[in-house]
Amino acid sequence: MSEIRDMRRATREAIRAERKRAEADIARIQENNRREIERLKREQDEELARYGSELAELEKRQVRALSEAEARVNERLKAEEKKIQAQMEKTRAEAFAKIQAQKREFEEQLRRMYDEIDRRITALMNKLAEMARNEQEVAREQCEEALGIYEKLCKDPDVCTFQADTMRTILAPLVSACREAYNAGDYTAATGKAMLAVVECKQTQISAAHERRDWDERYQAVRSTLDEILDQLAEMTDEQTTVQMVGLSRKGSLKSWDEEDYAQIAAKTEELKHALESIPAGGHAMLTTLESQLHSVLNDHVIENMTRRLLLQITAFLMAGKMLVGVCSTEAEEWTPLEDSLIEEKSQTGITLINDAEEKLKARVDVNPDTLSMGMIRLELRLSIGSTRRDEDLQRMLDEIATELKETFHDTEFGAMTCVEEFGYADEDGLPGKVLEFKPVAGSRSGQIIHPARTSSDHLPERTKQGKNEKTISGLKGETT
Repeated sequence: MSEIRDMRRATREAIRAERKRAEADIARIQENNRREIERLKREQDEELARYGSELAELEKRQVRALSEAEARVNERLKAEEKKIQAQMEKTRAEAFAKIQAQKREFEEQLRRMYDEIDRRITALMNKLAEMARNEQEVAREQCEEALGIYEKLCKDPDVCTFQADTMRTILAPLVSACREAYNAGDYTAATGKAMLAVVECKQTQISAAHERRDWDERYQAVRSTLDEILDQLAEMTDEQTTVQMVGLSRKGSLKSWDEEDYAQIAAKTEELKHALESIPAGGHAMLTTLESQLHSVLNDHVIENMTRRLLLQITAFLMAGKMLVGVCSTEAEEWTPLEDSLIEEKSQTGITLINDAEEKLKARVDVNPDTLSMGMIRLELRLSIGSTRRDEDLQRMLDEIATELKETFHDTEFGAMTCVEEFGYADEDGLPGKVLEFKPVAGSRSGQIIHPARTSSDHLPERTKQGKNEKTISGLKGETT
């Protein structure tokens, strides 16, 4: 019995000792876990702090970049404003100088006229002594002189145009009064009115001449603005214009690329031209309205914007053609272009190649019209292979060709293009295909316009009037060898 009690006591003590060891182990593990959690939390806090610091620095750089860009824009705006102000000051000074010159000339004419009047008055005073015995003859001479000058003015187109109101309301009644006074026998009154009529007639003639000159100068200024617009349109119709890009060129007028848009602007310009030619002399209000419309065409850069848009379209077309050249040159060792397989349109161009195994590789380049309308060039290269091989093998071939072409097009010779999107597809015949979308590395660029009148160099490939490329499939073969 005592042995059992001893055994129980020993068991209890062993259990208590084991429980203490277990509690010590648990406490040690908990302490280790607590320390590990605290270490992980510190590391996490430090990482978050580092990310926050980097984010704050990025925000500072963005704010600084925006501030610098805004400062550059403001600086350009100030420079443009100063330039416009200088032009306005120059125009104002030239106009003031012209007005002063006209004023001096007008004053000189008035001075000479008044000198003539003084001379005539002096002569008349000398004749006053004779008027007593020959008063009727003097009145007759003065009235005939006034009537002669008045009839001459009635035939002067400038006077009839610019001084019609003066002729009707002042000179006509004054000449009639001279005639009535002479017929009534009031020779003194007839002489005085006749002399006044002569003075008014000469004054009217001088004023009409000045108004005619002012009108001609203003009309010619508006005509010069119209001529500037017509010159811009003429450049778009020049069939010798050449657009050059990435080693290819298109020869032909810019308007032939988009006849409809050109026709709209040309019709509007012809309407303005007809309106200008229809304005009668002295129609200053009508001329002002037309001048505003012409300046609107220039200031809004209507023709320049259309030229830039067409140039960008032609540039994209040439770059698309160059991509086909790149396909042929890159794959020349294994693939040969098929005769008469070259297709060219304004929105796409394509070619079919064949290898020794009678497999066909179709390559087509599409110009993205949506990005083109936003002033950016995006070209989609569509590749597909027709063969008896498995689709998996064909897909691997396409992947290899695509990798080679991406390296080729990245070269500046082929437009410095970079691939921004790539995906597979099945063409219209169900063959495995791949689409690669490219964009110029340095953004959209425009080709160079060469006008024969401005340069003697004309060794670029010819193009037809419609702007179709005359480079044949044999020409592409030559470039791939």
